Amino acid sequence: MSARPGTALITGASGGIGAVYADRLAKRGYDLVLVARDRARMEAVSDRLKGVGSKIEILVADLTKENDLSAVEARLGMGDISLLVNNAGMSLKGSLLENGGAEISKIIALNITAPARLAATAAKAFVKTGQGAVINISSVLALAPERYDGVYSGSKSFLLNLSQSMTAHYSGQGLYTQAVLPGATRTELWERSGKDIDSFPIEMGSEQEQCGIVR
Repeated sequence: MSARPGTALITGASGGIGAVYADRLAKRGYDLVLVARDRARMEAVSDRLKGVGSKIEILVADLTKENDLSAVEARLGMGDISLLVNNAGMSLKGSLLENGGAEISKIIALNITAPARLAATAAKAFVKTGQGAVINISSVLALAPERYDGVYSGSKSFLLNLSQSMTAHYSGQGLYTQAVLPGATRTELWERSGKDIDSFPIEMGSEQEQCGIVR
């Protein structure tokens, strides 16, 4: 019997792209740590994967809150995680002119601060052992800031920049880093922000199932 590839920690794992990664990684033999705010929805993801044979741990956390983010960092630092999928994210509801400081601080906390801290924690552990991978879910909008509000697309540009830097500096030390740039994907992110995904050019769209693993 072949050894299992390890344990993957996935943020934003209660639905959308995160749930797709959970499904595909479990079917590749990974055990999972699912991270999101909604326990019931993560349990539903776990129930769908019961027959796969993976061990599935649920960690309820709001990554915009310091204590919760620190708890996820601590879980990453336990030494059994071999893959981090930085997927959690949000969009502003309305334009830059329609949002205040609290809303802007929240999107920066979730889309930039949290994935940067988790990537750093994972990278330290993986470089120490000489193996491990970080997948950062960016967006095609990182390459087209004029198409959308600059805070969201800027946060995705940050993830692309971070991924490229991590590859340049640490690939020779056993750390594999991948940036995924899906098109506008039919997930709850758009519903919550009140934006119409169909307003994007068709060439910029993609379905959840297209945002899979190419590693």
